[in-house]
Amino acid sequence: MKKTMMIELPKENMTNGKFRTDHKTLQFCVIPNTESNRDSIRHFNKLAKQQNSFFRLKMRYRCPKEGKHYGFGGSIPCEDANGIGVYVDGAFSGRDVDRVYDSIDYVGLVSQIEGKDKEIKEKDAEMDKVLLENLKLREEISILKSEMTRNQAIEHLESACGDYKNEIGGDEVYQEMCELVGTLH
Repeated sequence: MKKTMMIELPKENMTNGKFRTDHKTLQFCVIPNTESNRDSIRHFNKLAKQQNSFFRLKMRYRCPKEGKHYGFGGSIPCEDANGIGVYVDGAFSGRDVDRVYDSIDYVGLVSQIEGKDKEIKEKDAEMDKVLLENLKLREEISILKSEMTRNQAIEHLESACGDYKNEIGGDEVYQEMCELVGTLH
């Protein structure tokens, strides 16, 4: 039979008035410091890892037992704590988000984007111009090729006409061939 894991939750947050302020905190809540709760949080983190999640639950021991005190940086050993402060590791607080937004130079960022946009439009126009020029050159090459083959055909006909005249002599067929070649020029 599987062991059921449960987190024991208090009716009220366990942070006492001495350490509690009205300022927002990154601490999610404080729960009783029990082996069962520590195991449950470890199990949550194991599931989060299997999920490939950005987030984990982080434990810090809180609410010192009678006669015990917080150490440097607010730490306290597990055995001296009545509670576990639960934090969501990997999450951003509103304060963190505000700090990031405040640090961004939106005007500079927008002008950079606009500058890049203008640069891209200029490059596109330049590229269109080059492509159009390329098409014109291809068309000219095609025309030149057809003219070359036509000129070669005319030269061939003129040569054939000359051969015909030399073999046969001048007659009507030769005259017609010369007129025909003349119309091709």
